[in-house]
Amino acid sequence: MAGNPLPPIVLAAGVNATQLQGKSISTTAPTNGQVLAWVSGTSKWTPTNAGGGGGYNPGSVPVEVQFAFAVNGGNDVVFTNPPTNGNLLVAMSSSPNAQNPGSGWTRQVINSSGTDFKTVMTKVAGPGESATQSPITGSSGTGGITCWELSNAAAGFLAAAQQGQQTGNVTNSVLLPNVTNGIGLAGVFAENQNITAVYNGGTQDVLDNSGSRKIAAGHVDFSASPMVGILAKFAASTGYNCMAVLIGS
Repeated sequence: MAGNPLPPIVLAAGVNATQLQGKSISTTAPTNGQVLAWVSGTSKWTPTNAGGGGGYNPGSVPVEVQFAFAVNGGNDVVFTNPPTNGNLLVAMSSSPNAQNPGSGWTRQVINSSGTDFKTVMTKVAGPGESATQSPITGSSGTGGITCWELSNAAAGFLAAAQQGQQTGNVTNSVLLPNVTNGIGLAGVFAENQNITAVYNGGTQDVLDNSGSRKIAAGHVDFSASPMVGILAKFAASTGYNCMAVLIGS
């Protein structure tokens, strides 16, 4: 055959390939971004939406509606709008005095090591909720609170991770496991040194150095990343606490 190559095969206009590797190709026209995938149920190559992230399926994720925080103690946070009936409220508190949940709130986890109580609380919003929410009781003029309102969070609280109080000019993180149908919330509370930089895998909700607790917090839904974490850098050595929570839809 050397010196006598086979002639090229030329398809006339309007002619379509009907098989690939001896297997039929679906006659369904593809849309933008689709690829051919083998479907054993029909025994055909079929236009299919391209997968991402190594095949990870985020599922149906909860959605952040609004966020509120407090940095100078007290029991309250104030949302821009009253929470919607049926939505889930999730609060993190770091306070030397407050550890008990406010009316209608459920304490999910608590860590009492170090100066502050580290507490995570949840509440399902009812009809006629106030924009002012009181996740904890017993607080003094020192402490910090972060609070999220989430929709599509019927499964509610799934898990939490906390660090006991840390010190030193270092970067630490709290991570939660790879799951679907979730949103992760994370917060850092520092006692007396400013937080100079924050890194997280999703959306930063706050970085505030104005109060008795310097706080940074963020969230990531699992369509963006299958885990939640927050990294913080401090101006100098300080006591600090870190919390992370997983909420399901």
